[in-house]
Amino acid sequence: MAGWPNRRITRRLAALLTALPWVVAGCGVGDYEALMDKREKELMKGAPFVALAGATKCGDTGFRIRMPSNFGTNDREHPLLFKLPNLVVAFQKEGPVPDKAMCSCYLAATPPDPRGAAKLLAAIKPYAKAAPAWEPEQVATPEGGTLEWQKLRVEGDLPFDCERLGDRTKVNLPGIVEIWFYGSPTGNVIMLWQIPAEIEEKEGLLKMAPVAAGSLEQIAAPPAADQPAAAAPP
Repeated sequence: MAGWPNRRITRRLAALLTALPWVVAGCGVGDYEALMDKREKELMKGAPFVALAGATKCGDTGFRIRMPSNFGTNDREHPLLFKLPNLVVAFQKEGPVPDKAMCSCYLAATPPDPRGAAKLLAAIKPYAKAAPAWEPEQVATPEGGTLEWQKLRVEGDLPFDCERLGDRTKVNLPGIVEIWFYGSPTGNVIMLWQIPAEIEEKEGLLKMAPVAAGSLEQIAAPPAADQPAAAAPP
């Protein structure tokens, strides 16, 4: 039995269906090909975002973001590493047996604070083998634009929620933490991803971090230029 068509064929078919009314209307072959190529490129840009769930409001920052649909939610769970300020929700996925180590992504949203990134760096530093540092990270948006986040990555022995003898308990395992930070005049958006190294090697869950980051969308206007941004907390 023949398998499903590959992604290239599927995108081409979708582009063809979009362009079909132009053909019926009498557009030339050249116009039709150009339109189909344009539509195919648009479909390719949006393809990675299909794996994301519906939008989650980022507190009072004026932003919303979409997180991976294969993670469940737990709005009471804080990271085992340190308590995130203004936690919005935790997204969690149980790993395979025997440990069933929890893979987690935490979303937080804080008021504007120029020291926000420095505070996160200080909180994660005790878990790092080498001195961590923020790096700019350009991510693609569904519309074909880009957003710039700040990201830091830490690898080491980290605490994970695991299952041992039928009970959930904290176990240190080799793992990876990525903290993504987006600062704006209306507030800071923070994603903290924590994945066991063995699961990340097999499943590549962190490849969805830049996709989620690219889905960040502003839903409220920033403060006017003649109005001061909210003061940083003391």
